[in-house]
Amino acid sequence: MHDAPVPPDPESERRGHELRDVAIKPIIIFLIGLFVFGGLVQAAMSLLMTGYIAQESKTAIPKVEILSDTGDLNRPAPLQRDTTADMLRMYEDDKAVLTSFGHDKKTGKYHIPIDRAIKVVARKGLPHRDTPKSAIEPELPYPRHSQPYMATP
Repeated sequence: MHDAPVPPDPESERRGHELRDVAIKPIIIFLIGLFVFGGLVQAAMSLLMTGYIAQESKTAIPKVEILSDTGDLNRPAPLQRDTTADMLRMYEDDKAVLTSFGHDKKTGKYHIPIDRAIKVVARKGLPHRDTPKSAIEPELPYPRHSQPYMATP
């Protein structure tokens, strides 16, 4: 290559802009190199991921529906594959609890349908007790006038 300066084009100077074409050969070589490099990277990643998938299929965790009732944490939990079905199953379980009578043997608590519970509370009212004012406002370890500022309603 030579480093000689390119002589100015008189027509380009007269018009006020360059009239020569862009050298297209370096641009085409760059684009071909870019596509070849991209293809090589894609092929390498494909081979790499195929190896990971093959290795994962050999050591796949067996599907376990529910962990045991004893809380056995040695059994691995399954990966969540179908989130929609899992959510629908959870909603059905919640609905079954909210619309049925039952007893939890671990805690000894009973549950009744939510509609019946609402009627019972509406009929009996919520439990309350009259608490003395001293229980609501306990004795402070500092004088009342040194309390932080509180806006009055």
